Amino acid sequence: MRKAIIAERTEDARAGLARLFGGDEGDDAGRSVGALYQALLIGIAAQSLIDGETAPSGSELAEGLRRITSVRDATPG
Repeated sequence: MRKAIIAERTEDARAGLARLFGGDEGDDAGRSVGALYQALLIGIAAQSLIDGETAPSGSELAEGLRRITSVRDATPG
């Protein structure tokens, strides 16, 4: 029962994050965007709790995202 409640709240959180950042939480794209935001948020929070001194800064995360997207954009296909 608790697992079902957590799963439901997780879906609510994903939808809320998609909506918060301008996505449409009602479709598959919104769900995937919300899931990505949730994964980023949880990962960054965990890193900050484990070792806040070495957790990535916003600038580092932005640079990593720029690098990932530039590689993807440069890939033929």
